[in-house]
Amino acid sequence: MMDKVVFDGLMKAGYSPNWCLNRRSNSTPKFAYVSYNTSGGRALRRVAQLVMQPDSGSGISYRNGDRLDLRCCNLVVGSGRSKADDFPETEQEHPETTH
Repeated sequence: MMDKVVFDGLMKAGYSPNWCLNRRSNSTPKFAYVSYNTSGGRALRRVAQLVMQPDSGSGISYRNGDRLDLRCCNLVVGSGRSKADDFPETEQEHPETTH
C-alpha cells in the first residue's frame, strides 16, 4: 500500500514499478519488505528508503509494524530501529492509496 501521489512521483522520476518482496529465508513473512533493483539490477534497495530518503546512518521504522504499508503516515525516519508499540494508534484520514 502506498500514497498515490508518492507512487505517481516515483514513476514520473523514472523509477520502475517492477518491485519485489524480499525476506531472509529463515524469517517469517512479518519481516518481508518491498525492494527494487538499482544500478541495472545489480543491487536491491528498499522502497521505504526511496520514499523517505533518510540521511546516511538513519533507518526507517514502520508505525504499524507492517513493512508492506509504504504510506508516508506509516514510515518514520530515525537514528535507530523503533518498535511499532512506540507509536499510539490513531485514526487518521489518509490520501488516496494504491495497493
